[in-house]
Amino acid sequence: MQWQATTGFTGAAAITAALAMLGLGGMIGGIAFLGIIGLVSEALTKYGLEALLKGVYLQSKSDGEP
Repeated sequence: MQWQATTGFTGAAAITAALAMLGLGGMIGGIAFLGIIGLVSEALTKYGLEALLKGVYLQSKSDGEP
């Protein structure tokens, strides 16, 4: 597993350490971070990455940024 290579631990200790590294607040923060990432990716697939990037481009263009 990748967690073992990253943390140097094995089993549940590796999972706990990896989750603690992901977010603020230790393991609970890491679990919350994974949930947020899931919601964001779901929204992007429903709404569309192209529409998001187009909106960012149009906003920056209207703000006068290059």
